[in-house]
Amino acid sequence: DLTLAAVARIAAGLPGPVRELCVAGNSAMTAILLGRDVSGLAAAPYRLDYAGGTVEILPGLADLPGSTGGADGADGADGADGPEVWIPPQPAPFVGGDVGAGMTALLYGGLAAVTDAGASASTLQAAGPAPAPAASPRFPFLLADLGTNGEFVLATGPDSALVTSVALGPALEGIGLSCGGVAQPGAIASFTLGPAGLVPTVLSEDDGTPAAPTHLCGTGYLSLLRVLLRAGLLDEDGRFVMEPHSPLARRLAASLVEVRGERRLPLPGGLHLSAGDIEEVLKVKAAFSLAYERLLAEADMPGTALDAVYLAGALGEHARPDDLETLGFLPAGVAGRTRAVGNASLRGAELLLLRPELRARINAWRTGCRVVDLTAASDFSAAFLRHMRFR
Repeated sequence: DLTLAAVARIAAGLPGPVRELCVAGNSAMTAILLGRDVSGLAAAPYRLDYAGGTVEILPGLADLPGSTGGADGADGADGADGPEVWIPPQPAPFVGGDVGAGMTALLYGGLAAVTDAGASASTLQAAGPAPAPAASPRFPFLLADLGTNGEFVLATGPDSALVTSVALGPALEGIGLSCGGVAQPGAIASFTLGPAGLVPTVLSEDDGTPAAPTHLCGTGYLSLLRVLLRAGLLDEDGRFVMEPHSPLARRLAASLVEVRGERRLPLPGGLHLSAGDIEEVLKVKAAFSLAYERLLAEADMPGTALDAVYLAGALGEHARPDDLETLGFLPAGVAGRTRAVGNASLRGAELLLLRPELRARINAWRTGCRVVDLTAASDFSAAFLRHMRFR
């Protein structure tokens, strides 16, 4: 209901009738929006009951202002049925239409060639009556959509891919950590270490005025852990080193306090980093690097074989590849081939509306996807623990 109400608000401000929508979301949100059964996603063994790649009608959109009731106006001309809603294909139970749309932008929309991650989707060869063919990306490449759920696509060719997903939890979005929060004014987005100690970079107010630090966002935690690891205050197991070698690290170690049996590092603005926070990020790192490793192993490729790693989603847009490589999310030497592509899902959704001929192509692409179930491996638990290190 909240989603439909938001669509109605947007439609009310448009200059013309709503002819079509493309809804690109994860498999659970898509099923809920369409009123479909979600039991297959609720308990293992998981199954995908709706594969997407089809046109749907949402009765809740029948009253959209100016709705034509169909893409060509032929169906429901009085608007009784509402506009057609196209759902991108969903390759796996937890690899949804948001990834299907993102792959559309990479495979057919020239997203891989866009150097400005903030460019609008309409720059992706989509606008105009006869768009020029977009350059294809070079294979193999990896698309990683980072959020509470991590969705991965290892594209081995234009019509073949391996897909998997892992539960990352909300830690990379700053949620659930002792001083964490979303990326908004007052969030610490990164750190440097200098003679005066830890120096934060704080997101400013919307009008550009400086803001006082109120919390850390996901990239702030990644940056902080990288700084501490390189300084020697953290070891690879994520534990505080009480007697580090460097003078700057020793000064930080002297500031460590213990609260209810847990060590904490005081930070600017009255904030802190706890041992529990480090463990939560380490779990995310383990899930990410395990997914990366297993996909490459399934494809019989070394970890450095990829032409590019594309990071999608809000965190993917702002995380620094050097931080991810130092912490072990990415293998050594891959940071230079890692690029943020921002909201690839939104770009792909626009492309699928402006160039409907691409729908058949991305549906065909989905048939070439092979799902890799990480948890089905007999050594999953042991492998996860092996990845619980910053390296």
